[in-house]
Amino acid sequence: MIALKKIVVAYDSSEHSKKALDWAIHMAQLSQATVDVVMVLVPSAISMRSAGAYASPEVREEAEEEIEINLSEVRTICEGKGVHVTTHSLFGNAVNEILLHAASCKADLLICGTRGLGSFAGLLLGSVARTLVTHAEVPVMVIK
Repeated sequence: MIALKKIVVAYDSSEHSKKALDWAIHMAQLSQATVDVVMVLVPSAISMRSAGAYASPEVREEAEEEIEINLSEVRTICEGKGVHVTTHSLFGNAVNEILLHAASCKADLLICGTRGLGSFAGLLLGSVARTLVTHAEVPVMVIK
């Protein structure tokens, strides 16, 4: 079996991504791996939350605060289970940001849910999971 040192979780607080986090925690406990949890704030999702085509700074700030609340909860869960976790709030295209992060931190495994919220947080839609599987340079585990 390959020794896991770094597990990256694409997270958006949906039920599927919460299950992905549970799997990452379990695998980290077995292998002593560290977990990186990534949430991506997608520009189009911010625009959808505002009345106009462009989001106000207040709307983006509100979205960033929601992400930080979610990541704080993730840290509490992981640390409560004895798993070393680092959380990251990224901005941009969900797939690109997740893949760039996985490559830059030298991930051994990328875990995501099959479907995400479909609107605001990470936009981890089925198409994102499929694209991660297709383009990631590391093994990808998709949780449903």
